[in-house]
Amino acid sequence: GDIVLDVPVKGDFDDPKTRFGPIVFNTLKNFMFKIVASPFKALGSALGADSDEISHLDFAYTDTALNNKQTKTLQLLLQLEKQKPELQADLMYYNDKQLEQLDAAREIAHRMYAVETGKKAESNLKNYMKYLGEKTGKDSLVMQDYEVLLAPTPEVDSILQVRESLRFAMVEAFLKAEHDSTTIRLQPYQNGEVLNKGSRPHFEVKINLNETAE
Repeated sequence: GDIVLDVPVKGDFDDPKTRFGPIVFNTLKNFMFKIVASPFKALGSALGADSDEISHLDFAYTDTALNNKQTKTLQLLLQLEKQKPELQADLMYYNDKQLEQLDAAREIAHRMYAVETGKKAESNLKNYMKYLGEKTGKDSLVMQDYEVLLAPTPEVDSILQVRESLRFAMVEAFLKAEHDSTTIRLQPYQNGEVLNKGSRPHFEVKINLNETAE
């Protein structure tokens, strides 16, 4: 738990005007400022990891299982919890749901096309566009707008709810399986949070001092 700093200084020890205290203090102050400004760099170094590996947990819209990168991040956080019990890690969930609604509408429209034609939309884009126009009774729209018109809103909302629940369930299950008494907390989605805007689904790691630590 010690902090060891190698501070190179020059001066005459016999000269009473030579004061090393301010030099050491300024070095320590700059060091602490860097830790506060970029805590994950310092924490990552303590774990032998890059700061990017512990600062966030990203998801693709259709993830149904944790990948190697995601599990590594969670394992590093559990390692940090063990090494630094005085720290509290919270996983803050962010997502632009309007963007994911577009993806869900696309998934529904593709499924409808496949059921009715027996073909994949990705391989038959020209026919798929014709299908969207006929189904919606509209023309001169971009594909995304067609898909939004075609996909029932309750079904879109249902997909988003299932996906979000699965993300939380996968992370929580992994943490509990690795350490059943972990104090790492998952924080729910907050409407109106500015960090949701333009964001793909992800958890950002927030580190604070543990109020219950002695």
